[in-house]
Amino acid sequence: MRFREQVQPGSSAVFGAGWIADKGGSCSDRDWRAYGLVYLTAGGGSYADANGHRASLVPGDLMVLFPGLRHSYGPTTLGDWTEVWLGCRGPVFAALESDGIIDRHHPVLHPGLDEGLIARFDGLVAAVDRAGGTSDAVLVARLHQLIAELATAERAPAPSSLVARARAELESDLRRAIDLPQLARRLGVGYDTLRRAFHAELGTTPGHWRLLRRIERAKQLIAAGATLDETAEDAGFCDRFFLARQFKAVVGMPPGVWKRELLGARGPIASDGAGAEGRWRHTIGAADAATVLEPATKPSHDKARGQARDGPRGRSP
Repeated sequence: MRFREQVQPGSSAVFGAGWIADKGGSCSDRDWRAYGLVYLTAGGGSYADANGHRASLVPGDLMVLFPGLRHSYGPTTLGDWTEVWLGCRGPVFAALESDGIIDRHHPVLHPGLDEGLIARFDGLVAAVDRAGGTSDAVLVARLHQLIAELATAERAPAPSSLVARARAELESDLRRAIDLPQLARRLGVGYDTLRRAFHAELGTTPGHWRLLRRIERAKQLIAAGATLDETAEDAGFCDRFFLARQFKAVVGMPPGVWKRELLGARGPIASDGAGAEGRWRHTIGAADAATVLEPATKPSHDKARGQARDGPRGRSP
């Protein structure tokens, strides 16, 4: 979709929103003339800006972009990055900074991967799409409230050494079966201790965290054209049938339906001028005619419905 928004001088607006999947490059030394939120839901990478702030990024981290603050961010591994973003401008959002609610010296927040937060981003992206190039006061108010809540909430502490080491093991090779109690013993704790620490910091269990990483890997492979057999082998599922069951449980639809929806709405591949190529297309905001990015379709990041479990049956995590 392309739209050119009509914005009255001095008014506030939400001028764009969308998802970017499998980001293949970085936004480098960019001077954006707007505020923005970038919420990382899969993959990992880094952020740096002209104020000297440097941060490693993991799923659940959120960058606040500020007008006039040169910044760079992107994936550590090309293609291993999925984000949802929102762009806004005007005095309503500038007041958040002037009142000290958001701070360009602390641009990275850590709300964590949260199903409710993802749903709120989904709702805002859908509202921007339905608006068809306009931004009303309700939409501005919804984003203002979201930013204020995220910025004023207690920021999550840095991951503990225990959880960081566990994550490194769980994400190192998705094809390898991992015995979770044995992993806990290697880390010097009991499994109950590891499970409680993991849940306290990341909101889920070690096994379910690994399942979500496997599903994200499966999405990348399916979107790239891999067969279900190939995807199951590479993402660590015992066979295509088990992959399909787990995929539907987490995403809410079978892999084939998800792929048809992805391809059916996808537009031409485009670039942001900094080599960050992925599954998105350009959207133009008229207030400054700056090019921003909108995905051709939103990758689904729905969490498994119901109680989180330690891992899928049929193959150990």
